[in-house]
Amino acid sequence: MGLIKNLFFILVLLFSETAFSKLNYSNTCQNEINVIEKQIDIPKGLLTAIGKTESGRFKDNKTIVIWPWTINTGKKSLFFDNKLQMKNFVVNELKKENYNLDVGCMQINLKWHGSKFKNILDVLDPMVNISYATSFLYELHSNFGDWDEAIKRYHSSKPKKNIKYHQKVLANWNSNIIKYKKVKVAKLDNLESHIKNFQPRLYDNIKKIMYFRNIFMQQSEN
Repeated sequence: MGLIKNLFFILVLLFSETAFSKLNYSNTCQNEINVIEKQIDIPKGLLTAIGKTESGRFKDNKTIVIWPWTINTGKKSLFFDNKLQMKNFVVNELKKENYNLDVGCMQINLKWHGSKFKNILDVLDPMVNISYATSFLYELHSNFGDWDEAIKRYHSSKPKKNIKYHQKVLANWNSNIIKYKKVKVAKLDNLESHIKNFQPRLYDNIKKIMYFRNIFMQQSEN
């Protein structure tokens, strides 16, 4: 479980922040997902399929894109133009003690997952949002030993809800078939020094994550 616990933070350290500087946000989530799928051993297309199911919206009435500034209130989905608009909405809801919000590319629920972050608003960042979702999927897969079950439980533990959700995710998958494509898993060795030397800005920013101080403790625990 130590590796699963640390996976989220490894992901956050590995992936660039290039998408955040773009004015066109249509590819923001997808760009981060593409990088993750090249680095992590996860079925190819799974994150994209879940993202489209969770926060997909039509672009030019033709293509479904994963929209980073999406919130689901339980009653309706809201699509904001930018991160600031979404942040302002979330802050106002939190002031009213309403934490039951699904936010971002992968629709992370603040009520159930918000405590995983040092600052609950960190989850609004696409990179952090997708990285956490990936680690959560890994944890579900580890617990239940099956990607199909992990997909279902990503949404809900209740069959009445998760069976239909699973079907929607498969429908959004290009082939509708889970592809267990193996890719090279990122190594922990020398990760800290590598990020420090080659991505100092990213390294500094990641310190705000709650468990950052534990990311390199795995070797000492083993």
